[in-house]
Amino acid sequence: MLSIEQVLIFKIGEITYAVDSDLIAQINHAPELTNVPLTAHAIRGISPIEGVIISVYDSNRLLGNEGDVDITNYKSRMITIKTETLHIGLLVDEVLINISLDPSSVELNEDVKKDHIAAFIKMDDTIVQLIAIESLLSTVQAPHFKKAAIHDKLSQDEVTKKSSQKRQILTFGMDNEKYAISSHLVREILLPTDDITVIVDSDPEVIGMITLRNKVLVALDLRTIFGMQKSQHEKSRYIIVERENSTLAFYVDMIDKIIDINIEDIEIIPEKFKNDNINGVIEIKGELTSLISDTFIKNTIAQAKSTVQNNQVNVTQDSEDQEDEISEEVVIFDIENEKYAFDIEEVEEIIKLGTITPLPESPDFINGIINLRGEIIPIVSLHKRLGFKEKIFDSSKVFVCRILGQKIGFIVDAITDVTQIKEENIASKSHKNKLFSEVIVLEKSENIILKLATNCIFTDAEFEAVLSEVQKELLDA
Repeated sequence: MLSIEQVLIFKIGEITYAVDSDLIAQINHAPELTNVPLTAHAIRGISPIEGVIISVYDSNRLLGNEGDVDITNYKSRMITIKTETLHIGLLVDEVLINISLDPSSVELNEDVKKDHIAAFIKMDDTIVQLIAIESLLSTVQAPHFKKAAIHDKLSQDEVTKKSSQKRQILTFGMDNEKYAISSHLVREILLPTDDITVIVDSDPEVIGMITLRNKVLVALDLRTIFGMQKSQHEKSRYIIVERENSTLAFYVDMIDKIIDINIEDIEIIPEKFKNDNINGVIEIKGELTSLISDTFIKNTIAQAKSTVQNNQVNVTQDSEDQEDEISEEVVIFDIENEKYAFDIEEVEEIIKLGTITPLPESPDFINGIINLRGEIIPIVSLHKRLGFKEKIFDSSKVFVCRILGQKIGFIVDAITDVTQIKEENIASKSHKNKLFSEVIVLEKSENIILKLATNCIFTDAEFEAVLSEVQKELLDA
């Protein structure tokens, strides 16, 4: 028996799939991703979401389909799935609808362990495949990160590519009625949070202020604004709305779906019945949906911005009272246009890349050796060690580190910075592959930085091979 009440339906290519709605924490546009070398092919990268570094999967790769999800397409989305054991992002081509599940329309899949499809759902003329997400993800070895107070660095939403005859809307429910808002105003969908700063003497519709990726915004109860009684539901969500770089959160009963509508199908409300909130209605599958006015959104955001400014002193003061301790100092460098770091204490010196004596029988990632002030030092290509092709630039440098008593040089593309890192900007990583010990998000930076643990760059066998080559050279010298 399938104990699922609602499912979110989406498309991957031309095939329609679904997941249990209770597993979904957010639906966003695809964020900027940081590639992590030597991870599973199904993982497109990592990104900070809600203060946690999560792995982001490409659904096409995960299901063994050809091609990748086109994250530049305005319809593509990242579904954030969060359970007691999971917190990941799933890239899909298009989110269609959130529906209540009719048991009579469901056919269980007896071979779920083989293809990771829990059931088949009959929806109109379409068969929807319900993904057993935990079963599917169990087939992929992925990094997991411990929570840290890291701010999300999402890229700005791209302008929606829609024709003059079409309009994309997000529909949602309140008090058994359907409403909609222009999707280009919707930044993301969030689960309710208890971390709310109450505003004294505020209007009844003001829930309080919340912090989202280091930005303070006002949370409003849309039910109260529309003259309804306050209420809480299991499916309640915040709709994060953004206009002209100003943001607020609307609290609603439930999120329904994102759809394209024809502008000519919108029925404009006669002037004498118009109000400041609604500017039209549209019939969607026999139900009337009220379209919330963009002007209402504009005015409400302006009022919310004023509320934040009037209360900003207190918010700022609270953050200033909590001084973050410096956790470590790192040196940051580039490889393949990605940012990496070493703990500064693990780097004995940084030298220019000079002439390297090759070692014909050495492992592929060892470029050769150099004589540094009378000491033989093997030189390792981090490009090759991380699965990239070898590249040498005029800006290339060599980090000289000591590993178990042996000095080893690592070639990098360029040195970016040496900086101190606060503990709150670090997410430690728990995974069998310990190469990337931490993930760092610098304040005022759009880049995620992967910190490499020097003592985990080699396996025991590889390190023995490095030592063997050094010994040979010492004997031949």
